[in-house]
Amino acid sequence: KGHFDLEPNSTDKLELSIFDVKGSLVFFQTVIGRTTIDTGILDAGVYSVCLRGGGVMEFKKLYIIK
Repeated sequence: KGHFDLEPNSTDKLELSIFDVKGSLVFFQTVIGRTTIDTGILDAGVYSVCLRGGGVMEFKKLYIIK
C-alpha cells in the first residue's frame, strides 16, 4: 500500500535503516541502484531513515499516516 523510491546517484551498495522514535531498528535493507521500499509493514508514526554507503551517511524523517 505505502512505499517510497530510492534513486541514489551511484551504483554503490547502500545500507538503508529505519528507526522508530525510541531508536529501535524496525527495517533494514541493502540496496543497489533504484529501489522501491515497502512501508506497509510500518505503523503510523514518525521514523528516522539512515542511508549509509560510499563514505556518506544521510538521515531523513519519514512520516507514515494511515
